[in-house]
Amino acid sequence: MKHNPNKVRKYRTYTRKELAAVFGVCPDTINAWRRAGMPAIKEHCPFLYKGDAVREFLRKKRISKKVPLKENEFYCMRCKAARVSISDIINVQETGKMLGDSSKQIIKRGVCNECGAGLCRMSKQSG
Repeated sequence: MKHNPNKVRKYRTYTRKELAAVFGVCPDTINAWRRAGMPAIKEHCPFLYKGDAVREFLRKKRISKKVPLKENEFYCMRCKAARVSISDIINVQETGKMLGDSSKQIIKRGVCNECGAGLCRMSKQSG
């Protein structure tokens, strides 16, 4: 689940229960985030969390989970990795939407060469 870092205020401190309410998660999730590296104010018990530290932690967590893809690769949801499609089963569909001044949005679909799952990737087509 993706948690929006902008839900917390930068200059405010939060308790574990307040953070859990903001993100709609169990308070144990906040404890797990603290054990995973989210900084807490050590002098207070119960722990207090600075809003800017929570934001930074969630942004770093999101970036660390991203998988860089090359032009011909897809992200396979079943394998949880970057995969190449079986070459003769790639389908390209135009959405009709413009991206900027000179690019059109397209959807590439294929089949994973490892597990056979369906692959989908949004991309742009110049021209």
